Amino acid sequence: MKLKRMTAALLLLAMLLSCLPLSVLAADAELVEAEETVDTVPAENTDAEVTTEEPVEEAAISTQAVNASGYFYFSAETANKLLIAPTRIAFTDGQTIRQALNASKYSFTTNGSNQFITAIEGVNGNYTYGSTPEGVALDSAANTVTHFRFSEASNSTPSSGLQTLMQVMADYLEEAADVQNAAADEYQAAVSGYLGVTSERAQSYAAAITAKINAYKAGQNTQYTVTFSGYSGSSFTVSAVNDYGKQFTDPNHTGTLQLSAGGYTFYVRQGNRMVSGKITVSGAMTVSASLPTGDWFNESSLQISSGYDAEFDANCYKYTLQDHTATVQVPDSFTGRLYPYFKLNTTGAAVKAVYTDISGAARDKAIPAESKATSIDNALSRGASGNTVALRASKTGSDGYTQSVDLTLQLDRMPTLGSLRVTNAADTAQAATESFSSTKTEYTYKILDSEQVLKIYPTATVSGSSITVNGNALDTDGSAAVTVSGNTTVTIAVSSGNYTTTYTLAIQPGQGKKVTFKTASDVTLTVVNKNGEELAYTKTVGAGGTINYLYTLVPGDDYSYVATQGTYYHAKKSFTLGSNEVIQVSVKQEDWLEVLDLGDATEQTARGNLKMNAAFDKQTHEYTLDMLDATNALCVWVKTQKGTCRAIYSCQSAARDSSIIHEETLTSNKVTGSSLLEALLSGSAYGNTVTFRVTNTDASDGVTYYVDYILHIERTLSLKNVTISLQNSPVTINRKSSTTTGFSGKELEYTIRVPAAASLLNLTFQEHMDAPRYGDDTTGYEISLNGTLLTSLENVPLKLNGTEQEETIRITVTNQFAPEAKTEYTITAQKAATTAVRFQLHPADAQVYLYETVSHNRVWPNDDGTFPLSEGFTYDCSFTKAGYIGQNGNMELTTENGQKRLTFGTDTYTNLSAVSVTLQKADANPSIVDFDAEWPNFRGTDSNNGITNAKTPISAADGMLYWASPLGKGWDNGAVSSPILVDDCLVVYAGSKIYRVSKATGKVEAEGNMAGTSSFAINGPTYANGILLVGLSNGRIQAFNAKTLESLWLYTDPMGGQPNCPITVLGDYAYTGFWNGEALGGSFVCVSLTDEDPTSTTEAKYATWRHEQDGGFYWAGAYACDDFIMVGTDDGDALRSYLYLFDPLTGEVLDSRSGFDSDIRSTICYDSVTKAYYFTSKGGTFYRAKVEAQNGSYAITACDGLKLDNGSDDPALPPMSTSTPVVYNGRAYIGVSGTGQFTQYSGHNITVIDLENWEIAYKVPTQGYPQTSGLLTTAYEQKNGYVYVYFFDNYTPGTLRVLRDKPEQTAVDYRTKESFSGKSYYTPYAVFTPYDKQAQYAICSPIVDSDGTIYFKNDSGYLMAFGRSVEKIEVTTMPQKTQYAAGETFDKTGMVVTATLSDGSTRDVTDMVSAPAGTLADGTTELTLQFGRDQTMYRNATANGEKMTAGNKIAAITTTIQIRVGDTTDTGALADDITWSFRPAVNTLSIDGKIPEGHKVLIACYDDSGKLTKLEVLTIKGSVTLPGSAKIRVFYIDGNSKPLCAAATVLG
Repeated sequence: MKLKRMTAALLLLAMLLSCLPLSVLAADAELVEAEETVDTVPAENTDAEVTTEEPVEEAAISTQAVNASGYFYFSAETANKLLIAPTRIAFTDGQTIRQALNASKYSFTTNGSNQFITAIEGVNGNYTYGSTPEGVALDSAANTVTHFRFSEASNSTPSSGLQTLMQVMADYLEEAADVQNAAADEYQAAVSGYLGVTSERAQSYAAAITAKINAYKAGQNTQYTVTFSGYSGSSFTVSAVNDYGKQFTDPNHTGTLQLSAGGYTFYVRQGNRMVSGKITVSGAMTVSASLPTGDWFNESSLQISSGYDAEFDANCYKYTLQDHTATVQVPDSFTGRLYPYFKLNTTGAAVKAVYTDISGAARDKAIPAESKATSIDNALSRGASGNTVALRASKTGSDGYTQSVDLTLQLDRMPTLGSLRVTNAADTAQAATESFSSTKTEYTYKILDSEQVLKIYPTATVSGSSITVNGNALDTDGSAAVTVSGNTTVTIAVSSGNYTTTYTLAIQPGQGKKVTFKTASDVTLTVVNKNGEELAYTKTVGAGGTINYLYTLVPGDDYSYVATQGTYYHAKKSFTLGSNEVIQVSVKQEDWLEVLDLGDATEQTARGNLKMNAAFDKQTHEYTLDMLDATNALCVWVKTQKGTCRAIYSCQSAARDSSIIHEETLTSNKVTGSSLLEALLSGSAYGNTVTFRVTNTDASDGVTYYVDYILHIERTLSLKNVTISLQNSPVTINRKSSTTTGFSGKELEYTIRVPAAASLLNLTFQEHMDAPRYGDDTTGYEISLNGTLLTSLENVPLKLNGTEQEETIRITVTNQFAPEAKTEYTITAQKAATTAVRFQLHPADAQVYLYETVSHNRVWPNDDGTFPLSEGFTYDCSFTKAGYIGQNGNMELTTENGQKRLTFGTDTYTNLSAVSVTLQKADANPSIVDFDAEWPNFRGTDSNNGITNAKTPISAADGMLYWASPLGKGWDNGAVSSPILVDDCLVVYAGSKIYRVSKATGKVEAEGNMAGTSSFAINGPTYANGILLVGLSNGRIQAFNAKTLESLWLYTDPMGGQPNCPITVLGDYAYTGFWNGEALGGSFVCVSLTDEDPTSTTEAKYATWRHEQDGGFYWAGAYACDDFIMVGTDDGDALRSYLYLFDPLTGEVLDSRSGFDSDIRSTICYDSVTKAYYFTSKGGTFYRAKVEAQNGSYAITACDGLKLDNGSDDPALPPMSTSTPVVYNGRAYIGVSGTGQFTQYSGHNITVIDLENWEIAYKVPTQGYPQTSGLLTTAYEQKNGYVYVYFFDNYTPGTLRVLRDKPEQTAVDYRTKESFSGKSYYTPYAVFTPYDKQAQYAICSPIVDSDGTIYFKNDSGYLMAFGRSVEKIEVTTMPQKTQYAAGETFDKTGMVVTATLSDGSTRDVTDMVSAPAGTLADGTTELTLQFGRDQTMYRNATANGEKMTAGNKIAAITTTIQIRVGDTTDTGALADDITWSFRPAVNTLSIDGKIPEGHKVLIACYDDSGKLTKLEVLTIKGSVTLPGSAKIRVFYIDGNSKPLCAAATVLG
C-alpha cells in the first residue's frame, strides 16, 4: 500500500511539474548598503592646500558683512619666511579683499588671468589663503572678514590663538613709537616664532605683548616733577626722551618736566647751545647742568666744497650766515660728497655731522676741524631736495654732562640749466665766448648783425623745474624766440621751489666780414669761436685743385682756425678779424714724439710696466691700453724731438663732472713719470681717451703746429676678492699660473680641490667699493655665477655633482656703464679621490639608492659595481626589493688609526670590498585581496589612453544625472578626488578620508583614515594588486588595503611637495612626482608596493630610487613599461623642462630631451598604432616622441612639436595645454587654453589633430579651458562611423561636452549654440551641465563603467554619475519575501529590477531602485519602487534648436510590486464541500470539509526556480505549517490520482 501511494505521488508530481512552466530570472548579488544617506556630509577637512592652477569660485564668495571697522587683520608668509607681519589692511565700502590688498603698500603678483596670487612682496610661493570667518574668497567683499592670511601651509585658516596674535601684533604697529619700543622684545619674539606657531603658543606670544604694553602704559600714569635748575624762561627749551623714545617737553618754559619713573636723556637748549645727559627718575628731583659758554666755532672760517683736498678751494659754494646757520646754495646738478672746513675756538671738543642721509638713515659722522678731506656723504642726491646738517661740537662739562654747540648747514638746492643752445633762424648754433657750465650764469654771444631772431633752447637739470626766457614760457619744442636789436640782453630764469637761478646772455651783433682760407685738397679746416664752437662756411674749389673755405665773421671777435691733414697733423692759429682777408693755410706732417712709456707708478722701476697693444713708434699715432679697473694709477714718460707735449683727457672723478677737460703739460725726458691723476677712476668701468699733443709754434708766421698721438684706455673688469667655503671651512684657491694662493683680480684661472662627495660650496664675492663717477648713483657692476645673475654676494650656494668628475665654476663680471666689457673667471673644482665600497646584497638583485644628505646628489656605482664615497660626508642609503623588508639609514666613511671604516646605522664595516647587506623577506598580508578593476588609475589603461567601448550617453535626451553625492567641500579644503572603479565600486578620497562608494547610489559603503590631505584632490587613487595608493600633501604616498581601507604604509619624500601627479604602477613598483613651486625642486620617486610589516599601518616606506628635478613635477603622469619610465617635468627656475626616460628599477636616466616651450603638465600617452608617445605643454605645443632600442638601452629617437592655437599670436598668452591626449584612429584630441585661463570664451577650445598630416584638423571653442583629459568611446563607430570624446570645461558650471568626430572631418558637426556678451559661439555638444549646487569649475577627467555611466567630480564637492536615460523600470524577478507582518521593512533580496533605456536596450538597475523608507503598514498589498529615490536627477534639454538649457528635472521613474502585510486569511474552494484557508503571516494552510475515502488533498510548495520543496498529503481536514515559499498550490485527486477539480494557487 505504501509503495502504491508513493508511486502515485511521484506520478502526480511529474504531472504537476509539467503543467507549471515557471520562468525565473536570477538576481545579481546585492551590495550591502551603508546606513548613511546620500546627503550625509563627511567631517570637514582643514588640511587641504591651494593650487595655482585653479580660480576662486564665484559660489564661494561670501556676502555677509561681519566687519565694520574699515580694516581687517592680515599676514603673509612662505614656508620659511614671514613676508608681511600681521598688520591692518584698510578698505573702503564696496572694496573686495583683493582690491584692498592691491591698494595697500604691499605688492601682490597675480597670474595672467588676474586670479591667483603667485608672488607676495616679490617672493614667489605656492600660496594658500584662509580667513575668519572661514570660506571667504579673495574676491569677496572686504567687510566679510576680520582676519585674512596667506601661507604655504596646507591650511591657512588662522586658529583662534593665531587670530588673537594677528590682532595684537597688528594693533602693536598702531601704537606710538615708544609703546612699540617698550614691547619690542616681546614683539620680535612673536615675529621669530610666527612660522608654524601653534594656537596655544600664539596665545602666549599675544599675552606677553599685551602685558608689556599694559605695564608700560600703566607706568606712564604716575608722573613726578623734574626741575632743571636755572632754565625757566622763553629762551630755554627743556626736553627729555625716555629709554623707549618718548619725548617730553616743557611748552610753558617753566624749566620743569613731568616724568614717570624710568631712564631718560635730557636736553636743555638755548639757541645753538645745548647740555644733555642721562638721568633716572624715581620721584621728584632737581637737575643742575651747565650750558656751554663762548663761541666754540670760528664761524668766519667756514667753507663748504664739493672738491676733495687739492680740489677744495676751486669748488666752494656760496652761503649766507645768520644766527649760527649757514644757508648753502648747492646746485641741483650736484650729487656726491660735501667737504666742510672750519676752525674751533675751543679745545677738547669733538665735532660730528648730525643729519639724515638720502636713504633715511640717521647719521652722526666725526668731522675733524681744519680738514678739507673728510666728507659729509650721501647728504644730497641729484635733484631739488635739500637737507640740514648740524656740525655739533661736544665735550664733557665739569658737571659730567655733555655740552654741545651747533653750527647748522642748511643745504638748499639751486635750480640750474643742464644745457643751453642758441641758434640763428637757419638753426646754426651760435657761440658764446665761454663754455657752458650749469653753475656759470653769465655768457656773451657775438653774432652777425644780419641775425635778427635767435632761438634759445634751455633745458633744466632737474625735470619739473620751470624755465622762462625774458619772462616768457618756452614753446612746445622747448625753445623761445628772441628778437635782436643792437646789443640785447636775454635773461633765462630756472625756478624750483623757493629758488630761482637767472642766467644772463649778452647778445652783441656786429657787421660781418668775409675771410677766405686757401688749403691743399687733402686738408680739412674748421674755424671756431672763442668757445670752440664750429662756424658755418661755404667751400669752393680753386685753381690747381686748392680748396677755398669762405666764412663770414664778426670783426673784433676772437677766432681760431684748425687745419688737419692726415688725421693727426694740425695747424692752428688764433686771429681777430679786422677786414676782409685771404689766409693761406698749410700743415706740417712731422712726427715729434719720440718716446711714450706708461706705468702704474711714478718711479723709474715702474716705467713700461703698462703695455699698449703695440710698441711705441713715432710714426704710429693710435694705441689701445687695457687696464684693470681696480686702479687709477696711470703715469707717463715722454720725449719730444721739438715742441711741448700735453696730455688732454676728460675728467674721471667722483667729485667733478666728466665734461671737465684736463690738459697737463708733460716734461720731456723726465726721469720720473707724470701722473694723469683724473684720467681714470678706481673701481670704475669707465675708460678714457688721452690725446698726447706735441705742439710747436713757428715764430715766423705765428702758426702753432701740433701732432696728436691717441691712447684709448679700456677697462678690464675685475673683482676685489672671492672666497670659497665648504661646510663653513675655507677652501684654498690656487692660481693656475703660479704657486701663489688666493684670489687676485688680475688672474683669471684658478683651481680648488674638494672631496668628490662635496655637494655644496658657498662663495662670497667682493666688488670694488669705490665711489661712483660723478652723476652716477652706482658703480654699475653685476656678477653672474654659472650664468645666473646674483642679487646677493655673500655665502652664495653652489651645488656640485658629488662625483669625482671635475667641474668648472664660471664667474662673470659685467658693468651697465660698459656693455661691451666682460671678464670671466674660471675656477676648476678638482675632486679628491674617493674610496670604493662594494655591497654584497642578499638577494643579489636588491637595489641600492645612495645620496649625499646636504646636496641630495646621488652616488652612482662605478663600472665595477663599487660605490665611490668620501670622508666628511653623510649619505642616506636605502636597500630595497619588492617582497622584502627594506633597510635605510645614514652612512658615513671615516678613518681611525689608518683604518677605513664604514658605518651604516648602528653597524660598522672595515672590509669595504665586501659590505654584506641582507634583506628579510616580508611576511604576506593575507587580508590583501586582488580585485577586478574597471578603471584602476588616472586614464584607466596602462597606455594612459582614455578609450572605452561602453555605450555612453551621446545626447542630452539620452542622458541623465543618476545621483550627486556631496562627499567633499570646495576645491581646496577637503575637495573630493577624481574617482576610480575597483570591485564594481567607486573609490575616492576627500579631506583626510578615503571612501568606497556605491556606484549605483553614491552612498558611502566604507571609509578609512588618511594620514593627511592630498592638496587639491585633483587625481584619483591608483589601484594595483589589492592596494590603493593616494598621494598626500608634504610629499607623501599612503597605501591602503583595497578590501578594508586600512592603511598599509606611508612614504614621505625628503623634499616634500604637492602630490599633483597621477601615480603609475608597473609590476610591484609605483612611480610619481612632487612639486614645491615654480622655482623650486621636486622629486620623482619609485617605491615598492610591498606591505613590509603587516602588523603596522603606518610603517615608513623607503624609496627604491628618486630623481630630483628643478621645477619638479606637476600633473605629469608617467608612462611605464618593462623597458623604461617616460615622464615630463616643469621648467623650473632655469626655464628648461625635460622629457626623461628612466630605468624602471634603478632610476638611471637612459635618455632625455629638453628645449620644450614650457612646463610639461600632461601625462604621457602611448598609441600602439603609431608607436609614438604624446603629450602637451603649457607653452602651447602638442608633442610626439618616439623611442627605440639602442646599444642595449633605449633612446628618444625623435621628438617633434605642433603649435596649438587659441586665436592669439601673443607669446605672453600662449595656447596652454595640460590635457593628456586621447589618440585613436590617427587623430588626437586635447583641450587648449584661451588667452585668459579663467576668462570665458577667450579662445579656449578642443583641438583635433590629424597625426598623419601633422596638422590641426579643426578646433572648437568652449566656454572654459578644457584643462583635463578626454574620454573617447568607440561604441557607436560600427553604426555611424563616429567616435565620441568627452571633455569638461574648467569654468562654472563645468559643462560636460561631447565631440563627435571621424577621420578626415575638418569641422564640428555636432554642436551647441551659446552666447556671451552679445556674441554667439558654436561649441561641442553640451551633453550635460551641472546645475545649482553642483555647478562649479571642473578639473576632472571623466571615467566610465561597462554600462556607459560616466563618473566625475567638480569643485562643488559633489561626486556625480551621469548615464543613459531610463525610460521605465519593471520587476522581472520577485523578491524572496512578499508577505510581511505589520512593522517590518521591505526586503528586496532576490528581486531583480530591469530598466529599459532610451535606446531600447535594458540593464539591471536593482541596486538603483528602492522602496519607500520606513516600516510596512498592516493591509498593504502594493508597494511603489522608485529609481534613484531621493537622488538629484536632471538633464540638459535643447531649446530653440541649438541652444541648451540645464537642470531639467526628471519625473519619478517607478513601478509597483504586490505584497501582503498583516495577519490576513485567504480562502478558496476545491469542491462544493471542501474549502481551504491560508494565513500568510504564519504560513499555515487549513483544509475544511469531509474528504471521501480514497480522495486526497495534495499541498505543493515551490521555490522561485519552480523546484518542488515540500509536498503535504491530507486525507482528512486539518492544518499544516509550510516553509517559506515562492508558490503554493493545492490539488484534489481521487483514488486513481485523477484531478477532481482545477488546482488552486494559494500563494504566488
